[in-house]
Amino acid sequence: MIDATKKDFNRSFDMTDLGLMHYCLGLEVWQKENHIFVSQLKYTKTTLKKFRMMDYTPIATPME
Repeated sequence: MIDATKKDFNRSFDMTDLGLMHYCLGLEVWQKENHIFVSQLKYTKTTLKKFRMMDYTPIATPME
C-alpha cells in the first residue's frame, strides 16, 4: 500500500525517497517495527542552554 502511494505521488510530483524520518519540525523521531517514538530532547537542551539553566537541579512537580 505504501509503495503504491509513493508511485502515485511520483507520477504527479518530482520526489526523492529519503528513507525513514529522523527529524520533523524540530522533533526527533525513532521508528521501530511496531512503534514510533517522538522526543523534544534536542529542543529542551537548546532552550536550557539559551537561558543558562543546564546546571540547575530538576525537581518533581506533583500532579493532581
